[in-house]
This record gives sequence, structure tokens and C-alpha cells, in this order.
Amino acid sequence: METAERRSQALEFLEGLAQRHDDVLDQLDALNRRIEAVIQGYQSTRRPPSPEGDSVDQHSPRSFSE
Repeated sequence: METAERRSQALEFLEGLAQRHDDVLDQLDALNRRIEAVIQGYQSTRRPPSPEGDSVDQHSPRSFSE
């Protein structure tokens, strides 16, 4: 009986761990969406979007090498 109880406890632990893992992933997704919204808001105040759709900031190192 002790072995069945230990297995049950182990299963409960793993299910709880999986749920916490899913919760953390959901929180990270939400945080990423908030960060992207802040970045887009900031970029929209810095300069108008280019007609070509290039999202490279005019002050980024990449723009100097192109």
C-alpha cells in the first residue's frame, strides 16, 4: 500500500509541477506581449514608419552597414 501511496503523491507532484510550468509560460507570453506593445509605442513616437516596412531604427548599428 505504501508504494501505491508514494506513486499517487509523485503523480500529484508532477501534475502540480506541470500546472505551474504552464502558468509560468502563460505569464511569459503575457509579458512578451506587453513588452512588444511598449516597443511598438516607443517606435511610433520616434519616427514615422517607412513605406518599405523596414523596422530598423535609423540609429541602429545595422543601418550604418547597409
